Amino acid sequence: MRLREMVNPGQIAVIEANMGKLVSREVVDGDLQEIVKKNAIKYAQEKWEPTFSDFMVMKDEYESRLTIPIPKEITEIVKKNNIQLRREDSNTFVAILPVYYIIYESLKIDEDNYHDRGIVGVALVLSDEDVENLTNILIESTKKPIIEELKIEELEEEEEKEKPKKKKQSKS
Repeated sequence: MRLREMVNPGQIAVIEANMGKLVSREVVDGDLQEIVKKNAIKYAQEKWEPTFSDFMVMKDEYESRLTIPIPKEITEIVKKNNIQLRREDSNTFVAILPVYYIIYESLKIDEDNYHDRGIVGVALVLSDEDVENLTNILIESTKKPIIEELKIEELEEEEEKEKPKKKKQSKS
């Protein structure tokens, strides 16, 4: 699903992915928090199954790379939204942008692991590249986890838990 037109910096991307597939993607004008609230209500009413899954809205951040010189339009958006900028190198700044994840379908895999199958990302974007990056993040994060990866992760966690015990035992 390609964007039909260029994103205007400061617009809000609303992207839904489910089970590793892009379901919908739009870029709209408006207030980020109001768009998050509107979509949280929409997805809670239309897609969430309370007997099957938890429903969560999580705030996070993502990085957008800006090449110098930064256009005045983007500089104004950065100031207006109190966006943190960090210099990456002599030609690039990194903008730390807010993103909200509305999770309406999540499966418990085991005691400590969940797989989020249905997620909507709502984020302030500065470029088409931001929309593409967020789309890829959502698609990847909703793909079915590979059981072997989960087992490797569990083994690594167990090894980490054992390390302090081994150190304490050797002191005795």
